[in-house]
Amino acid sequence: METLLVGLIVLVIGNTSLLWYRIGRLEGRLTKVINGAKEEDEHDAS
Repeated sequence: METLLVGLIVLVIGNTSLLWYRIGRLEGRLTKVINGAKEEDEHDAS
């Protein structure tokens, strides 16, 4: 019973960290896109 509980906890932590990793990568991409758009706007303005 204890090994099952430990396995479940490890699984949950593993999935959560993977989810945060994916969210982090997605945020990084969004930031790049937003920054890229801002830079393009600045070029158009000048």
